[in-house]
Amino acid sequence: SNKNLRTRKLRGAMARGVACVALFCCFAAGTAEKGDGCIAQVDISVANDTGYVLEATEQLLFGRGVASNYGADLTLNEAKTAAKICIWDYDGDQFLTVRPKADSGKACIIDVQLGGSTPRAFVFQRDNLACDPVEVKATTELGIFEIKAEGPTAPCDWSAVSCNPRTSSELLV
Repeated sequence: SNKNLRTRKLRGAMARGVACVALFCCFAAGTAEKGDGCIAQVDISVANDTGYVLEATEQLLFGRGVASNYGADLTLNEAKTAAKICIWDYDGDQFLTVRPKADSGKACIIDVQLGGSTPRAFVFQRDNLACDPVEVKATTELGIFEIKAEGPTAPCDWSAVSCNPRTSSELLV
């Protein structure tokens, strides 16, 4: 059930040393939800011409560690070309890895979350792959995004407000 899954995620986050007080507040706030258990839903897919697939992100790029993936539940379709994300906590995040079907070592990490009160998807990390999440529709309850093979390809890493270019010395890490 969703409640059991949330409890396991909360315990998992606590075991990883995440601040329990902050998590408890967010977890408690997330209990005043719609009947389906989601504060908001995000539908995200790859454009047909990209040849990309989506995967649940376990590890971030560039040695940044484990992806938090707290406060949201992910469902991928069988072809891994579309995902539904149920955000059940106002501070929830779900990280998705975008990569070519023919794995070339190139990848992109997309962060899906609530930006204020509207769902948003943005490039969190990029490693030589163009992956622009384009907003198709966004309301307070539903965000629809399509990943296109457009935009920059240079490696970048999230830092406060944007995905910033990585220097050549950082790329050696």
